[in-house]
Order: sequence, then structure tokens, then C-alpha cells
Amino acid sequence: MERRKVDILCVQETRWKGSKARSIGAGFKLFYYGVDSKRNGVGVVLKEEFVRNVLEVKRVSDRVMSLKLEIEGVMLNVVSGYAPQVGCELEEKERFWSVLDEMMESIPTGERVVIGADFNGHVGEGNTGDEEVMGKFEVKERNLEGQMVVDFAKRMDMAVVNTYFQKGEEHRVTYKSGGRSTQVDYILCRRGNLKEISDCKVVVGESVARQHRMVVCRMTLMVCKKKRSEIEIEKKTKWWKLKKEECCEEFRQKLRQALGGQVVLPDDWETTAEVIRETGRKVLGVSSGRRKEDKETWWWNEEVQDSIQRKRLAKKKWDMDRTEENRQEYKELQRRVKREVSKAKQKAYDELYTRLDTREGEKDLYRLARQRDRDGKDVQQVRVIKDRDGRVLTSEESVQRRWKEYFEELMNEENEREKRVEGVNSVEQKVDKIRKDEVRKALKRMKSGKAVGPDDIPVEVWKCLGEAAVEFLASLFNRVLESEKMPEEWRRSVLVPIFKNKGDVQSCSNYRGIKLMSHTMKVWERVVEPRLRKVVEICEQQYGFMPRKSTTDAIFALRILMEKYRDGQRELHCVFVDLEKAYDRVPREELWYCMRKSGVAEKYVRVVQDMYERNRTVVRCAVGQTEEFKVEVGLHQGSALSPFLFAMMMDQLSEEVRQESPWTMMFADDIVICSESREQVEENLERWRFALERRGMKVSRSKTEYMCVNEREGSGTVRLQGEEVKKVQEFKYLGSTVQSNGECGKEVKKAIVTLAYLVINKGACDSGFDLGKAKLASQAAQTIPRLELGPAAVAAEITEVIASALRRSDHTVRTTKMSTPDPVQDLVEVLCRALTSTSTPAPPAITSTFTAASPSPSAVTSPMAKPAPFTGSAEDYNGFLLQCSLVLEMQPHSVGPIHLQVGILHTEEIHLLVLEDSTADVILGRPWLEQHNPIISWRTGEILRWGNQCFNDCFPELPGPRLPSSEEIPVYATSLESPLEKRSTDIPACYSHFSDVFCPKEASKLPPHRPWYCAIDLIPGEPVPRGKIYSLSIPEEKAMEEYINEALSQGYIRPSTSPAASSFFFVAKKDGGLWPCIDYRALNKMTIKFRYPLPLVPSALKHLRGATVFTKLDLHSTYNLIRIREGDEWKTAFVTPTGHYEYLVMPYGLVNAPSVFQDFMHEVLREFLHKSVLVYIDDILIYSRSMADHRQHVADVLQRLRDYQLFLKAEKCTFHQPSVQFLG
Repeated sequence: MERRKVDILCVQETRWKGSKARSIGAGFKLFYYGVDSKRNGVGVVLKEEFVRNVLEVKRVSDRVMSLKLEIEGVMLNVVSGYAPQVGCELEEKERFWSVLDEMMESIPTGERVVIGADFNGHVGEGNTGDEEVMGKFEVKERNLEGQMVVDFAKRMDMAVVNTYFQKGEEHRVTYKSGGRSTQVDYILCRRGNLKEISDCKVVVGESVARQHRMVVCRMTLMVCKKKRSEIEIEKKTKWWKLKKEECCEEFRQKLRQALGGQVVLPDDWETTAEVIRETGRKVLGVSSGRRKEDKETWWWNEEVQDSIQRKRLAKKKWDMDRTEENRQEYKELQRRVKREVSKAKQKAYDELYTRLDTREGEKDLYRLARQRDRDGKDVQQVRVIKDRDGRVLTSEESVQRRWKEYFEELMNEENEREKRVEGVNSVEQKVDKIRKDEVRKALKRMKSGKAVGPDDIPVEVWKCLGEAAVEFLASLFNRVLESEKMPEEWRRSVLVPIFKNKGDVQSCSNYRGIKLMSHTMKVWERVVEPRLRKVVEICEQQYGFMPRKSTTDAIFALRILMEKYRDGQRELHCVFVDLEKAYDRVPREELWYCMRKSGVAEKYVRVVQDMYERNRTVVRCAVGQTEEFKVEVGLHQGSALSPFLFAMMMDQLSEEVRQESPWTMMFADDIVICSESREQVEENLERWRFALERRGMKVSRSKTEYMCVNEREGSGTVRLQGEEVKKVQEFKYLGSTVQSNGECGKEVKKAIVTLAYLVINKGACDSGFDLGKAKLASQAAQTIPRLELGPAAVAAEITEVIASALRRSDHTVRTTKMSTPDPVQDLVEVLCRALTSTSTPAPPAITSTFTAASPSPSAVTSPMAKPAPFTGSAEDYNGFLLQCSLVLEMQPHSVGPIHLQVGILHTEEIHLLVLEDSTADVILGRPWLEQHNPIISWRTGEILRWGNQCFNDCFPELPGPRLPSSEEIPVYATSLESPLEKRSTDIPACYSHFSDVFCPKEASKLPPHRPWYCAIDLIPGEPVPRGKIYSLSIPEEKAMEEYINEALSQGYIRPSTSPAASSFFFVAKKDGGLWPCIDYRALNKMTIKFRYPLPLVPSALKHLRGATVFTKLDLHSTYNLIRIREGDEWKTAFVTPTGHYEYLVMPYGLVNAPSVFQDFMHEVLREFLHKSVLVYIDDILIYSRSMADHRQHVADVLQRLRDYQLFLKAEKCTFHQPSVQFLG
């Protein structure tokens, strides 16, 4: 294309799977689409200068796609097509022409259209009867496929361009194979634009494909030439050079000279800022402002280029004289070029991988990743947008005006709200001066390499200047704090529109505006923020931008709640609330009110107010910068302080409507409301809407969605002010997909694909690299409480993913280092173990990945064990899995001491030998292996257990890995969960005096009346619930009879004459048994809710830090341990085919049962809570730091249970374990 000066090229039969764009070198970019790597596929290649003119890409099928370009105000549509070959089914051919017709009909008649296609047909010589659509210059006779081309041209008023220009036959033939020569590739355009094409011919001698030749036409667009203003390219100071110490030192010296030799910076901001900018330009230089592009053919050397040129000449020679000698010469050169290209490419990538693995290559790594991510997008810069009426704007002035109009309106218009009439007392108090250590911490929290604001002073400057900068900033910030006035330069910002990757790319409403602000102002915000956090207490329901909380916690809490309700066969109703333009529409007066109400000192309120006074911004778009405009509403997008201010305001606005977590969870403006009934969640949604909208925050009607988990019957949807909320079966919550069936199947599959591609394309330069995959993979497994697929199913899912990726991979540098001949099988085993071994979030402290190898003090030459990543979960401190690698002989050097942590118990300081070229993270050598003497399964890649001496040395207070004795757990104990968690049919001997607590006979008796009971208070005026009688099968009738007889004998139920009657039925257990259930939904709807909170799981689990031994207890009868309040028994009545009964104890299925039982257990064990005991409904976990303490803790709990006549199932209790499973 570069040699023939081709600007736009349509390609067919690409056989590339996917729908992406990519740079292919020499300034050209390919847009392609294909669904199968073995057949079809189309694409369009553009020259660099036309790439920025792309407005839209339509990928209709693997045979048809189009690009829309705007060139000097003219819309040009380029269509690439690939018709079915001769011999294909007629239905397939008709489908192709139907798709092409639909595409043409979707293009406005006033726009140019050029079609470049392999139509696989002959339109034939002569044009009798078809003069309006074709000329006379063709090859051979017309066939059926050629007639379809002519008919299409007539329908769409198109002209077959090839046939209008008289050329020699050699310049008309587009396909040559063997002895056949024909014309099947055509260029079509609208008849009205045919005069814009001055020539069209076949280019001979270009080796585009073995049989096909390139058809080229010259087209001159007739446009009204517009005077295009030269866009001023912003020239940037090369601040990134300050990462080099020599540049940093030179900058400090020149700055000191510019200040007259003084070390201390001037007091005023304006003088200091100007001196810093001027010194930076002189010392570091100024960039051209143009982005550096990476060429796909960067690895071509002179030998490769010479070989390709010789092959090209041989191809031309064979085309001119088709002798066997010329053919053999061309074939030999083809093979030689292929070998040389592959060799040069492999060598170049080896060198690149080596560089990227060094510290110096880190910058190149991220630059290449960003470049590939950017090149993969169809539209990088939008130069043409639509106005508010949908009309396309093409002139630079109108585009700039539209951007300014949109953001000026967005950032200066408040939603309707009630004016507050009540006042709030301000807190007038003296505030401390800004200390230097606060400035140091703020600078440390600032990341380097970020885009600078209008003042052009990045945070790297202050980091480079060290203590001089700390002193200057501390003095400057104290003056700002005292005067409550910051420098005027900080009030200016640049707003950059970022496409949300959804909706119309030409619509301004689909862009999010990010402000580039002064870095020094951000440092000031980071100084103020910790002071505000000390005063303001944010509710536990807020997970966004809160210390020690993250998206993982919110996702995990929601999944646990969903799983509990799924296991209990009960519905859970969730509404995911979205706020319209949340940050941009925050009423500032409301913000000041919330700050004062939260107890913020008036001094800080005025300081924050000053940050938002007289703000002005410009929009930086593809056609330049707009005029400046003021911003009077909302928070700064991109500010360091804005997330906390927003969380504080949401905390105040939701104070009266939010419930305990996880029934209500907030992550900034993402709100989840959960309830057990549709009516209740609808009521809560309305309360939230009223609370937010009366204060200026608007709930989005289109983006708020409702989901019913474990829905058994059509429960309808919820309404918001009479309007139906969209009901969904799945929802993407904080990046993780939650499903209405409570399962994690889609999230598991996403993790499979992500991990597979990460393993295969480990380097950033591999062809399948995706910028977002690393972050996704690190969080994917952490939010899945329980894996829905077994190992066999996981293996089946991922085998095809890996095999497909390996087939498509351009580079095999990483995959050829596998230890076995079958890399696919190796990777399947890696990912199976990675996904099936993770069921709960791993503790934050565990971060390393290890490789086990044959011990050697200096070098390792043998292959490693089969691969698998180490997860190091707290539930399995014994296990770590092995990463595959092949380490060659190297000369290591020692570093250390290094903090090494394997699991949660093996923590030590060690020295490491660093192997410079190793792909392994850590090699466990002889000293470590000798010290711990682990028993390793080289087949599965797991540590089966630690050596006896390891336990004696490392954990003197823990029992060693010996067979259980009669003093602790009987030898006949059976394992029902996992090899690490032994469940006994008896109790350790040290608790033998508590045998009555484990007595099944006592546990089956009717519990006594206690101060705690289950009250069922009904909403007045509601009708008595009346359910229908379900017919039962013969096995179900037998099971019902057994259940009723047993419950009557225990005294749990009695015959009833109640007017109420709920339905009785069975559901199947996982083991095939039957579980009796009573449909209390009607009763629950009219029951007044008891709001005692359930524990927040992530908050509860943090108390386990440091624990080394665990015991888990399982209560007998659970809910049946609580009596129904006297007088309320009739409300629990249920009806069976053989009778009418009512409960005297609290049954399963009542809406208040979890809260009532949680309240009861907290009262029973309150003295031990969060000290040595965790309780979640009926799950009791006892934890201790030493075995001696643990025995006492267990004895205390058993005594308390005895006092309250509570009994345990001995066969389901777990004693004295180093790890247990708790809450999934």
C-alpha cells in the first residue's frame, strides 16, 4: 500500500477471528471481523491520515462490514464484501445479498459509497441492456453469480467501476490459478459519483495473494474546500525525565541558580511556579506534542527487507513468464523469506522480553500495553459529533461550540430540590497548622506519571526537590488555610471527554468528563482529606473509597446473602439503584450543609468552599480546545477529595432510609437494596427516591434495575413512581456478574477465559494482550463464595479456550517453556487447580507465587513440577501449587533478608539467590526444604503435610501431624468435608464432662420457655393467610407421615383449629432426600419485620487474624430451639392432605426467624463475641492463638450452652483444627 500509494484497501478472506482494529505497520490500521479462523473474514485497511476521520464501524457478518469516514465535510462509506463461492448453497448466497441490501439501505442517499468486494462471479463482456450500471470492458461470459452482481447494482443505482476503463486483459484479470484467468473482484460506487473516479485497473506484480490480484481505482472527492484551522499541538515539558537521578540533580542545580543561589523557594506561588516551569523547559526540554506510534514491523532488519524484495521480483518475473523454472525460483524464495522472517521476529521478541523483564523496561511495558489497547479501538478520536437534535456537525467551530454547550449545561444545572428551612450549628474551633509530615504523606500518596493540569507543574517536581519542596508546600498550605484563599491558578482546569464504551460515539451524553487539575492542588486536598476523615464517621454500608474496604468486600457480601437464600429455597429481591450524573449534579449548598451536620469545623468548610469558588474550565477535544466557561454545580471529576465528599453527603442523605449491611450497600453512587419480599423492596426503593430527590440527587429510571434471586413463581417487577423498573436475570455489580439463580457460572467462565489468556499471553507484546485482564484476574476468584463447577467441568470448559488461544498466538516464547510436550494439558491443569481451589477471598497478606525445584545452591537444570499458581488461602495453610518453568544454568547473587510467607503460619526472614534470567518468581532451595521437610506430591503439585520437626520448631503450641490419639480425637473419626477438617462422632477427652451437651435424646425435647421467643405481629386489617393443599407422591406421603409423627412426639407441633393454613410441600435435597417446607410467603408479607442485624461477614472475619487453632460447633435443631410466643401459635398453622397442625417452636421459613435466632445467640454468647467466638445464625466458630487458650475457650462456650439448655450434633462438630471452612 505504501509503495502503490493506496489510501484505503478492502480485504477479503482474512480468516481472522474477532472484531477489532490493529496497527499493521508503516502507518496503516486494519479494521477486521471474522467468526471463524478457518474461513471467510473481511477487513478494511486505512492510511494513518484517514484513521482519525473514522466515524463509525459496522460489522454485519464475516462477509460484510463497512466504515464511515468524514473527509472535508463529505461522508464516505467504504464497504468490504466477500460473496459465497461458486458451489455454495443458494440459500447462503441469497443471505449475503440480503445483508448487503440492508446495509446499503441504511446509508443516507446523500453520502458516497464505495464497495470493494470479491463477488466470485463474472459480469461478462458487453453491456447490452445494462448500460446504466456497467461498461463494456470485462472478461469472459456472465454466469449466475455475475448476474446477481448486476441485479444488485441496478437495485441500488450503483456502477461496476472495473468495466468502464479500457485496459489490456492482463490489467483486467483479478484471479489467476493454473491455466484459468478471470475477473471476480470488483469496485462499485454510486452512479452519480462515477465522474469522481479517473482510473481503475489491476496491479500486476504485487504478491497480495497467491491467486488474487489487487484492483486499484483513483477517486477524487468533489468537496467544498473548507479552511481548516491548524490545531495547535500542545508542547509538553519532558517532566518524565525527572525519574533519572542525573536529570533530577541537574534540575535542582539549575533551579537553585535561577533563584539566585538560595536553597529555600520563594514564598509566593506565582514566582515559584514560573521559575519551576522555565527551568523545566530549559533543562528537560519540550516534546513535539505528537504521540509516538509503535510499528508492527519494528523488528524488520535489512536482511528481511532484502529477502522480501527478492521474493517480490521473483513473483513479478513468474507473472510475466510462467515457466516451471520461474515458478520453482519463486517458491524457493517464498520458503526462504518465511524462515528468515520467523527467525528475525523470534530474535527481536526474545530481546524485547529480556528488556521488559528488567526494571528499566517497566515503562516500555505499560506504554506497549496502552498502545495495543488504544490501537484495538475502532475510533480513537471523534472529530465529528452530533448536536442536541441529532444533526452531524463537521466544522471545527461548531464541534467546539457543541462540546462547550454540553458540559457548560451539565456542570451548571441543578436538579429540582427542596430548599432546606432548618439550620445547622457550625463548629467553630481552632485548627492545627499544617505539619511537614502531613505534606510528606500527601506527596507519597500521589502517583507519578499522571497528566498535568493547566499550571504544568507535576508532582514529580515536588518529589525531586525533596525537603525544600516539603518546607515550601507546608508554608504555602498554612497561608491558604489561614486566608481561606488558594492561588487563582489552581481554579483553572482542562476537561477531557472519555467515551463510556457504550452508545453512540458521536453523542456527547455518552462521554464522561475528567478534569485535569493542578497537581499541587491535589496535594493540598490530600492534606485536608485525612483531617476530615478523623472527624466524620461514615456508615458501614458505604464501601466506596473507605479504608480497608473495596469492591471485593461488597461483592462477596452480596454473593453470601444470595447463596444463603438460595440454599434456604427462599426468594431475595434486589434493586440496583443508579443515580443520574451523580458527581456532576451535586448541589453545593447541600454539600456544605452535610459537612456542617457531620461535625466538620467551619474553618475546613470554608476551605473546601474556596476550592469550588470561581472555577473555570475548557474542554480539550479532537479539534482543539473550547472557550473557557465557569463551573458552579457538582464535584470535580478527578479530584482527590471528591470521593470522600460524595460519600459523606450520601451518608447524611440516607441516614433515615438505609438498613443494615448487606440489606443496603453503597459504593459511591452505586446502591443495592435487598429485601425478602417484592413489596418491601419496592417500598424501600420509594423511600430512597424521596430522600435523594428532595435534596437534588435524581434516581435514573432507565438504569435502575430489579432482580429476584431464586424466583419460584412470577413475582412481577417493582415500580418507581408508577413506572416499571427493568427486571433482569443478571446484573454487573461493581464489575462482577451476579445471577438471579444465585450461581456463579458466568463469573467462573469469565475467570477461566481471563486466566487462560493471561497464562498464554504473559508478555505485553503478545498478540492477545488485553489491558484490563490483569486486574480482572486478580479479583475474579476472590468474589466467588462457592464454585458451581467440578474439576471435570472446569477442565472441559477451559481446554477449548486454551487450545484456541495457542492456535491463534503469534508468539510462542512463553508457551515453549512448558515442562511437558503438551502445553495445552499443562495449562488445563494449572487453571483447574487455580479455579477449583479458591472458594473464599484470600487474606491481603498473601501475595507471593512460588516455584518448587530440585535443591541446588547455585543452579537448577531440571524441569519443574507441573504448573499451578499459589493461592495461599487461610483455610488451607498446607497447600501451595507449583508454577511451571525451566531454569537454565545461571550465576546467582544473594539478596535479603526477605519476608517470606507461605500460608498464614510459615512466616520467616530468609535470604534469596536471584537468578537474573529466570521466569520463576522464587525457587525453594535446599536450606528451606531441609528446615521444613515438607512432603510434596509432585503429581498434584501440593504440599501434603509439613515434617514433624517443622511443627516442633515452628509451632510448639500446635499438635504435630500425627495420628489422632484418645486424648484428643478418636481414631475412628471420619472425614465428611475435606482431609484437613476432621469431623468426629465423639468429642475430645478433655471435654468428656460436657457429654450432656452432645446428648441427642435431650436435644429432641420441646425447649423450655425463655425470655427470647418468636413473636408474630401482623399488620392490622390484613386477611388471614390461606394456602392450598398440594398433592404428594407416594414417597412424599411416606416422608410426610414420618415427619408429622416425629414432630408430634417431640412436641414441636400440635393439631390446630386455626383459621390460617399455609401450604405444606417437599423440595429435593442435594443428596436426593426430601426436605419438608411450609409456604409462609403470605404470612411473611403481613408480618411486622424484626430488624435485628445479621453480622457483616468481611467485618467479622477480620477478627480471625492471628488465630492458629479453630473449633466449629453445630447446634441441634437450630430454629426449633426458640418457642413461638404464647398466643401466636395459630399463625404458624399449616395444612397437609391428612391434617391441620400448628407449631409451638419457631419453624423454618418465617421472615423474622434469622434475626430472632441471631439475637438469641448473641445474648447467649455475648461475653465471648469477637474475642474468641464468631456466630452467624447457627454457625459457631471458636478461635484462639494457642492450644492452651483454645481448650479454655471451648470449655467456656460448652458451659454457656449447657446453662441455656442448648445441644450440639457431635458428628458435625470439628475440634482443634489448624483450618476450617466457615461461611463458605
